[in-house]
Amino acid sequence: MKITTIKNVLFHGKININCQLNGVCKVNEFVQFAQRAVKAVSNILPFSISLTDDKGLIVGDSNSRRVGTFHEPSQQVIMENKLVLFDEETTDHSKNIYPGAAVPLHFDFETIGVLGIIGDPKEVEPYALLVKSYIEMMWNEAAHQQRRTFEISHMETFLHYVLFKPDAEKEKIIEYCDMMDIPHSKTRFIIVADFGHSLSTINQKTLTLDEIKYRFIHLMKNIFNNHDDLCAFLNNDRIVLCKPSYGIEDYKEQLKEFVTQAKRFSEQANRLSIKEVSIAAGPLVSSIGELTNSYQKADLLIRFAKKNGLNGGAYHCLDPDILANLFYDGSTHLLDESLEMLFQPLMDDPASVELIKNFTTYLECNMNISEAAEQLFVHRNTLLYRLNKVERMTGIPYKNFKLASMLYYFLQRKASS
Repeated sequence: MKITTIKNVLFHGKININCQLNGVCKVNEFVQFAQRAVKAVSNILPFSISLTDDKGLIVGDSNSRRVGTFHEPSQQVIMENKLVLFDEETTDHSKNIYPGAAVPLHFDFETIGVLGIIGDPKEVEPYALLVKSYIEMMWNEAAHQQRRTFEISHMETFLHYVLFKPDAEKEKIIEYCDMMDIPHSKTRFIIVADFGHSLSTINQKTLTLDEIKYRFIHLMKNIFNNHDDLCAFLNNDRIVLCKPSYGIEDYKEQLKEFVTQAKRFSEQANRLSIKEVSIAAGPLVSSIGELTNSYQKADLLIRFAKKNGLNGGAYHCLDPDILANLFYDGSTHLLDESLEMLFQPLMDDPASVELIKNFTTYLECNMNISEAAEQLFVHRNTLLYRLNKVERMTGIPYKNFKLASMLYYFLQRKASS
């Protein structure tokens, strides 16, 4: 899979196809790794060791004075591509050649350097292949870590562009999606987790900030059952997940699981000393280019919940309780899209006219069943049956004045329009 420089694609419209994921850890980065490896091996090996790059330059050595000098025998080892022993007869201290064993180091089927162990060839030979495997394992882990950091950084750049750049160009978004094999027109919604403070304040002596981010990304994908690549931190205190959905009904089913999933995520975050996590799901949108709308609505829910001291920590745009809070806060202009989706089953029902009339009359009679039944010329039990049906279709308990009033408001607006 090709990974281009995303900033080139998004901000300059260019694709550099020569930049590939497998090329993230180049041979020249072996220099940065060499001294760490030498130090680690020297702690467990009774012999001096050296590491040279693929050009024969010593980049790590138990004797730091040799670092930066040329080691001619390394060229021989690379050419022969096998373990080579050097005894006193084949060494020359004046030319930086000492007795011992040298073996090529490989990564992704390429030779990246040479490991040398200094000492009596017979004594050091048994250690050569063992230490070679250890060094290659360390290098592989370092490469994996850098590749992971690369992926995280590029996804952050992409989502920043999609969510926060007002003039984001649809063509560039599609170009990047095609390059990454990400379906552009698939319906998705945003899930935002806000930690309330920077991850850098977490007291984790053994983990870097990038490692903490990776853990949370992995955790979020697993808990919310999404292994799509669209998950990244927007800053050090907020992570977003773009969750695919197969349409309105699937979206509603996903939201039924959302609160439980959010609780599990918060519990895991608590184990990493993050005590307060606010998580919100935005509305469904039809393409990646429209994700900014889903993000803005999720962000609004988090900010509204914090401002009004709402408990729970998990909010979504079809949650009747938080919609009612928005309604009584006077933010009715933010409700139309969510209320339309929430109450659509009622509007689509063949008996909707009768059900709506029964419900609105019940509210206008101050929620008095007997009085409403009398005005409607129906039996009390008939009215109760119809109100229960409205409750099943909308999720709004007809005995809850706060929520029922919100449904009444919606129905009156629909009638007037």
